[in-house]
Amino acid sequence: MSILYYLTYSANHPFLGHAFAFPKLPASAAWFDDAGCATPCADDENLACGCSDELCGGLAPAEGEEHTRRWAVYEATSPKKKKKGIAAPAKDEM
Repeated sequence: MSILYYLTYSANHPFLGHAFAFPKLPASAAWFDDAGCATPCADDENLACGCSDELCGGLAPAEGEEHTRRWAVYEATSPKKKKKGIAAPAKDEM
């Protein structure tokens, strides 16, 4: 089983969209850096969710593509390991 390191998302509705996960970035991908890529997520405006179709605000499809897609790409990282030797918080601090 391979570990997936990169996640992509392209929203076409506030809570729906297209998503993929893959182990490495494709070398042949067409990369964009326009406003569509940075479209904020509906549930967290601090994150980018990309866009698709009508939510791309009039952007054109990439050359050779039928549909308009702008992807937000995130690299998944391992959760930070708990440091040894640090005491757990007291119950009254939780």
